[in-house]
Amino acid sequence: MPIFPLQMFILPNGRQKLRIFEAKYLTMVTQSLDGSGFVIALPYSYLSDDKNVSLEIEKKAVKQSPVSHWGTLVKVVDFDQGEDGVLLIDVEGQFLVSLQSFSYQEDGLLQGECLPRQHWPLSPEVSKKPPKPILAATLKELFYQYQDLNLLYPIPHFESAQWVNARLLEILPVPYKVKANFIQPDSFSALTTFLMTYIQGKKE
Repeated sequence: MPIFPLQMFILPNGRQKLRIFEAKYLTMVTQSLDGSGFVIALPYSYLSDDKNVSLEIEKKAVKQSPVSHWGTLVKVVDFDQGEDGVLLIDVEGQFLVSLQSFSYQEDGLLQGECLPRQHWPLSPEVSKKPPKPILAATLKELFYQYQDLNLLYPIPHFESAQWVNARLLEILPVPYKVKANFIQPDSFSALTTFLMTYIQGKKE
């Protein structure tokens, strides 16, 4: 499966607009239009905090695992051409995947074996649960302030706790390592508590 290393956090049903200009990624996007999609994962350089690691050790680590051990399979849902002629695509997260067995194509495109991984349970009790009012109100305010969000999500789901929590986690300026704590299947309740604390703290 092709992997696009990006400093981006995207969850299932999340959307992002990407600029595609490198030849290998133009090819990747074209091939993904058959419905197979591609994976977005964080590059290794954004995962390592140890500034004392030697360049040789870091190169070896990057070779073994050039991106994070997990990513999000995305599919192209819309595309356009920017004023500068660059291809613009909107992608939507489908499901989380675990990544392993990395390799590179001749054109430099990263490939990896990916296995679906469970995210938050999709039981009716959880999927139909309404969001906390303050969280839904915060997300609506962000959509009002940033029109690009409205363009990405023509049909928002402010009535869904899962959708609201996921979009807030993607949007809020929280470190990636903190966000990654909430990809586990049993992390939804903890995320709700975290978001409530974070947003209430900002309002005080």
